[in-house]
Amino acid sequence: DIEAAYTAKRFLSVITLSNAWLASNAPNLEVLRIRYRTYFIIAKYAEALKEIEKIRSIWQLSSDVACEWYVIATYAKHTTLADSYKITCNKK
Repeated sequence: DIEAAYTAKRFLSVITLSNAWLASNAPNLEVLRIRYRTYFIIAKYAEALKEIEKIRSIWQLSSDVACEWYVIATYAKHTTLADSYKITCNKK
């Protein structure tokens, strides 16, 4: 349902559905990735960055996610954070 809502660009539904899912399930990369991308699309950069931090906390931070984190941090004007993830991003 979460992925279908994302594909259909029903972004508020994505957040609602994923909130419900996360209330009874452990976070995983797939759900958190959809959440941070959704928050980015709706220009909620701080929330997007928090979701990526959750990915890092479950040890799933890949260079691809780090590159997206770099972009989001840049949009959020978090220069220090952006610079710190630029290094991981460049390890592709």
